[in-house]
Amino acid sequence: SFFVMIFLGAWPNRFVERAAVLSLAVFYFAWGILSHLKEEHVTKKIISEYASISFLAAFLLFLITL
Repeated sequence: SFFVMIFLGAWPNRFVERAAVLSLAVFYFAWGILSHLKEEHVTKKIISEYASISFLAAFLLFLITL
């Protein structure tokens, strides 16, 4: 919800919106990988899933800011 508030609160400023989108994608990817590392259950498939979902979400949110 923190990133949503930043994204919506920065509405007229496209640069801040895009920075929030990038921060959200990096945070989601890092959080997912770190949580699986903690459980000692990391595979290439899990890494690729988190990377693809974070990229897709960032791409779609980036399209909103065009």
